[in-house]
Amino acid sequence: MPSLKAPPLVAAPSSPCPSRLQPLQICPGELALEDPAPRATTPDGRRKGPEDWTRHPVTIGTGATIGAAAIIAPGVTVGPHVLVALGAVVMRDVPAHGLVIGNPARQVGWVCRCGHTLDAALRCTTCPRTNRRDGDELAADHQPVPLE
Repeated sequence: MPSLKAPPLVAAPSSPCPSRLQPLQICPGELALEDPAPRATTPDGRRKGPEDWTRHPVTIGTGATIGAAAIIAPGVTVGPHVLVALGAVVMRDVPAHGLVIGNPARQVGWVCRCGHTLDAALRCTTCPRTNRRDGDELAADHQPVPLE
């Protein structure tokens, strides 16, 4: 019996190794899926080939961390400096600096560029960076305040 090859999985568009292009961390067991309708055969029953599916690549932003065993659905954009928790199933785009957990993943907070969570005032609890809301996104303030 001939072996079947699954479509390739990539974590950034047109890149077999995204970490060579931008600094990010993808932990073991992470899956970035590209095929929104995975099937081994076409509707007429013949085995699918490369021409029978359309890529919907996952995009992962600079500085993002994808936890072990996380799954990212086809076509999802994970913004810069996002933290995806262990085992999260990401079905929707995640804004820059978002912290997402669960199945399905939901945003529960914000993270700093240094990787630590932000407090209610959007200040980092570890470094002197401060942030502000800009619509549904998070933007860095220009003047960091010292930690007290």
